[in-house]
Amino acid sequence: MIKVLIVDDEKLERKSLKSIISNKYNDEITLFEAKNGREAIQICDMEKPDIVITDIRMPGIDGIQVIKKIKSFLPNTYFLILTAYDYFDFAKEAIECGVKEYILKPFDREALLKKIDYAIRYINVEREKLKNQVEIEEKMGNFIPVLESELIYCIVNGNLNSIEYESYMGYLGINFNKGYCIVARIDESQNQSEKKLKMKIGDYLKETVSRNNRLVSSYKFIKYITFFMDCDEHLTDYEIVEDSINISKSMAYEIRKRFNTSVTVGIGSVCNSIESIHTSYLEACKCIEVKQNNVDVIHYNDLDKRDVNGLSDIENKVQYKEIFSRVINYISENYNKDISLEKTAKKFNLSSYYFSRTFREVFGKTFSEKLTSIRMDKAKELLDKEDSNIKDVCYEVGYNDPNYFSKAFKKCVGMNPSEYKNKKSSV
Repeated sequence: MIKVLIVDDEKLERKSLKSIISNKYNDEITLFEAKNGREAIQICDMEKPDIVITDIRMPGIDGIQVIKKIKSFLPNTYFLILTAYDYFDFAKEAIECGVKEYILKPFDREALLKKIDYAIRYINVEREKLKNQVEIEEKMGNFIPVLESELIYCIVNGNLNSIEYESYMGYLGINFNKGYCIVARIDESQNQSEKKLKMKIGDYLKETVSRNNRLVSSYKFIKYITFFMDCDEHLTDYEIVEDSINISKSMAYEIRKRFNTSVTVGIGSVCNSIESIHTSYLEACKCIEVKQNNVDVIHYNDLDKRDVNGLSDIENKVQYKEIFSRVINYISENYNKDISLEKTAKKFNLSSYYFSRTFREVFGKTFSEKLTSIRMDKAKELLDKEDSNIKDVCYEVGYNDPNYFSKAFKKCVGMNPSEYKNKKSSV
């Protein structure tokens, strides 16, 4: 059944159109009438007609305005315009609004029916296209999980060449630029078998993670729940690493909350070619195999080199010392600039998550505490000078707000800058 709305402020015109159309199409069409633009919009909102036949000139809201409004919530509606004016006077605006046909008043019965015949055929063709599209999407929806499982299985085993990878990616609608692998291992389960739990967790993660990220995933026939995440090509590798850690931490938290079980999540490094996807998977697995302490999310970039390469504790400590010695030098040279944990981690090609954790392990302080300590040592040194100005010192050591500087100084030194300066002067 096709719904048709007739919009005209002249009652006689509406009745004439209704009579001609109903006599020809009888039970094929349901007809509605509106005497003005406002009423037409209300009827469209409720009945959602397939065809709208509207006069172009009406008091209040005219035909063009009516079409624009209806188009905003019924974009596929077929519009026919009735007008006593020359078509070319409003052709451009009408076409821009999506008008398919126009009928000049006084209209010819046969010409009118011919245009309505065409409109009905057009709508039926579009309906058939939509039906076929839905059927194809349903079939593809059933087929995609199979493709995803096959692709993940091939990633795990590394037995696909680049052409085969590209074929899989194409079928799954992924235009590969760069990406990485995530694997999740169930650590403990209270009430369910690991197989059933893995299925539930895998389905849940696929649904939640894929809302904002393109991915393929599988938990069948393989040891770990495995994801391949396709990334925006405009993101830097550092931004992708940060994003991958945040996604994984959120995954681990939601799993603990929803399934009363813990998981260890391993993240492989960013791969810029199809051939390196398998390597990213192996790296993610390595993260799980060398899980450190109580850390539930591990990025391959953040693994202790000792764990990856079998280095001794002494060799590992030497590496820590070298890296963080350079970090301290960097802070000492740039304390008066706008530096942060994230910017410093990026400078040394480390994730902020790993950098923050290791910084505290090495120095016994957070990055912020260490930066503040260095700034305050420099502030005291400057305040010791007789001609120093507290406001100038504030800016020289990297603060933009003298009040905040004063509070930070008092918290660190035990007195505000004025008290410190006066005390030094009296000595």
